[in-house]
Amino acid sequence: MSTTMTADKVVGKTLIAKRNNNVYDSPYGSVIGVINQGSATAPIYSYLQGNDGSVWWMFDYTIPGELPGAYYVKHSATDWKIGATGESNIEVNTSLFGGKDGDPGILETFSNKIVWILSAFLALTLILKSK
Repeated sequence: MSTTMTADKVVGKTLIAKRNNNVYDSPYGSVIGVINQGSATAPIYSYLQGNDGSVWWMFDYTIPGELPGAYYVKHSATDWKIGATGESNIEVNTSLFGGKDGDPGILETFSNKIVWILSAFLALTLILKSK
């Protein structure tokens, strides 16, 4: 049985590897390590979605006084379970990012509206200043 969650609900949680999983320096990047079966990750810092619809979990490993750093693991419902709850087979609903058929998601729709509102405000300000 699988559980469906949106990616934002998984942020802040730890994952436990159900098999050995590669760790990458960036999504689709170079393998820099492995999280062994049964091992836990650090709390998830953020997430990204690839052009192919895949979800990548981002983990912060910034050392104080150094440049920010991060590492990534690719999401697969069969490779991870959520640490504290032990929920397995987590399916990630990517509706925040938009559908696979090109429909805009919540984030894209919101950012488009902000751009139009700011553009209208700027145009109105320029018109009023020119008078």
